Amino acid sequence: TSIIVFDNNGKLMLKSPVNLIRSNIATNLTDSIFKDSIYEFSAQNVYSSGKMMFLFSKFYKNAKKEIISGKPDENGIDALVVEVEYNGKIHETNVFGGSGYLAQYQNANVDGLNLSLAFGETEMELPFSLKLRDFILERYPGSMSPSSYASEVTLNDSRNNLNEDHRIFMNNVLDYDGYRFFQSSYDNDEGGTILSVNHDFYGTWITYIAYIILCLGFVLTLFNKTSRFLYLSKNITEIQKLRKAGLTTILILIFTAISFSQTNTKPTVSSEHAEKVGHLLVQTYDGRIEPLHTLANDIIHKISRKDKFELLEKGTINNMQAFIDMVIDAEYWKAQKIIYVKEQSVRDILGIKEKYASYYDFFDGMQRYKLTEYAESAFRKKQSEQNTFDKEIIKVDERINICMMVYDASFIKIFPSQNSNISNWGSWTDTMAYYTLSGSYKVINDDLKLKQLNFRNMLSLYFSELSIASKNENYAKADRIIGYFKSIQRSSSIADKLPTDSQISFEVHYNKSNIFVILRNIYGILSFVLLILAFVDNLREKTNKLVKRLLSFFIIILGLAFLYHTYGMILRWYLSGHAPWSNGYEALLLVAWGAILGGFFFIKNSKITIASAALLAFFMLMTAGHSSYDPQLTNLQPVLKSYWLIIHVATLTISYSFLGSGFILGLINMMLYIFKNVRNASRLNLVIKELTYINEMNLILGIGLATIGTFLGGVWANESWGRYWGWDAKETWALIIVTTYTIILHLRFIPKLKSLYVFNLSAIIGFGSVIMTFVGVNYYLSKGMHSYAAGETPIFPFWAWILIISILLIITIAGIKNSNSKNQS
Repeated sequence: TSIIVFDNNGKLMLKSPVNLIRSNIATNLTDSIFKDSIYEFSAQNVYSSGKMMFLFSKFYKNAKKEIISGKPDENGIDALVVEVEYNGKIHETNVFGGSGYLAQYQNANVDGLNLSLAFGETEMELPFSLKLRDFILERYPGSMSPSSYASEVTLNDSRNNLNEDHRIFMNNVLDYDGYRFFQSSYDNDEGGTILSVNHDFYGTWITYIAYIILCLGFVLTLFNKTSRFLYLSKNITEIQKLRKAGLTTILILIFTAISFSQTNTKPTVSSEHAEKVGHLLVQTYDGRIEPLHTLANDIIHKISRKDKFELLEKGTINNMQAFIDMVIDAEYWKAQKIIYVKEQSVRDILGIKEKYASYYDFFDGMQRYKLTEYAESAFRKKQSEQNTFDKEIIKVDERINICMMVYDASFIKIFPSQNSNISNWGSWTDTMAYYTLSGSYKVINDDLKLKQLNFRNMLSLYFSELSIASKNENYAKADRIIGYFKSIQRSSSIADKLPTDSQISFEVHYNKSNIFVILRNIYGILSFVLLILAFVDNLREKTNKLVKRLLSFFIIILGLAFLYHTYGMILRWYLSGHAPWSNGYEALLLVAWGAILGGFFFIKNSKITIASAALLAFFMLMTAGHSSYDPQLTNLQPVLKSYWLIIHVATLTISYSFLGSGFILGLINMMLYIFKNVRNASRLNLVIKELTYINEMNLILGIGLATIGTFLGGVWANESWGRYWGWDAKETWALIIVTTYTIILHLRFIPKLKSLYVFNLSAIIGFGSVIMTFVGVNYYLSKGMHSYAAGETPIFPFWAWILIISILLIITIAGIKNSNSKNQS
């Protein structure tokens, strides 16, 4: 029952199921309203019953209740407005529900026809039961931010007298009786778990078999004697017989670096001692045993996206120096703006304008963490429901938590467990660090003179000596303590499982070598040199031996660079323990590698192709070097620890290399159209035709790999979280890529669109679908009003507008020149 307010001849009346006290606001007089009686509802009175109190505010006589669209980040229930037409009469009703809601039937009567309508999920009873024994939510040490979560469940099946315990977490699925249970999310009170369930054995395998047939079809198409691919290859050979070349051009690019010195006003750890500390082994929080140099490099880059710091007080210091110095001089570093904040929406919350914030910027005057509310909201959402703002909040929250752990040295887990458990190393904040060391360790105290020899006191003494040494530059005792730490690690019972000294040096070498930065510069120089030489070689009527030799020389250099690139990829695989294409940075490395591989694949057909491949590789590595991408070596997230990842991402990413090469070749052909005239028309027409055929072969390989990679992604998703296709933005745009290039490759069947110019134009425009998938989806198609700048799409970069306008201008001029050329002929 409830209090009823109704209209009676223009007056509002009130009927209550309980006794009320009525107080007049003007006179303070009170009287009683008895239940089930009707009284006038007046604006001058306050009505109360126990702790409940209400008053008349305003009467909207002609108002009506309607369903309206909510804001994107609101978590209200969805509604359908349904119109039912029967016997010429229309009845409108609202049906509430949606994903995550159990369907609640609502009745509607249309001209005597009774209908039950529902919108939501149907309840299905399992033939067995799952009982949650425990939900485990692990957090980052020293913070409240979730790190991982798992469900301890008991499966009970009375049909088979079965009672088993299982653990479900990301990528660890419970399979039973055709059902698959996946860890999805958890309740707000952290006491309950949310599992998703899949029961589609036959449907899944029918889909998988279709994928296999499709993949085989693509492979067989390439080797069929009557295939378009081999037809193009033969035509390219015929075209090459019709042209000659010759000319010499040498392009020399000089890169210079300007160094400068600074005067240090605050002491810092020397680079020599930092190098020694960097060879000390440490265990990361994901269980990897690695040199401290790697951990320091990863952590500092994670925080700041930088490889070194230029500080007025401390001069130029590398990441290893910064990592150690942040422990012994924490207050100084807390005031430095070193924490990277990408999005303006998050910067607005912190009250900063720059892309870098200090540790103090994250706390208000009462020392309250400014991101608490936003971080809790983001972590509670399922991964599929997190918008771009949520993901950025999680990243920034991770960075501030990492800073906290660096300042208190809890990251430095250098002490092997005395219980011989390699997965349980300790830092000086762990309980094991307080245990007294005995036996052979006693000899260490002859030098250190500690009241109690334990790991905590040893590390505390080291930091104290290091602080002194940074001022007087005498690192003798600090060096000896580091030597003791190394001896403790090597004398532990798990010493045979640790990386060897040579392996440690190898990893430190990788950290310091900057392989892909060097390759970026090499690819940049070679691409311009090869483009000029290749054009000269193609456009001259007579062969020039010097040009040929120079081309061969620089192609050999490119081949050596490709081998160095391969070495870098293999080294990342060896050091990280997983295929090096698990994140955006590694994906770009793979695109660059695939571009060069594709260039060498077509090198017999055209030297321009290998030059364009080098140019694409340069652009990819230049993008990878941008501060938005993390180059650090890390263990995979649980959901990414799948062999399907290796196949899916590699296939899809390499396809982007071929499609990107198609874009470059298309632009090159457009430039050839522009420079074509009466004197060189015959030669340039042959070059354009040859490059167009090579481009078509590029796109055939690209679409094949893109299609296979897209569907392999469906397999990976289904095996990881039980959904092989969900029409989210990235999946949809991956399919758009396949559709776009399918249309491009079949334009030749349309008479009016069967031309070399149209094909090259399509190859250029079609690459926009790849750019949209690789970049645009993350920026412009994320859900929620907090998707970049609180609901506003990011400002489109000015340089991007210039690039787009330039490309459109080139296409337009090339089209005009091509049209005029046809009219003249």
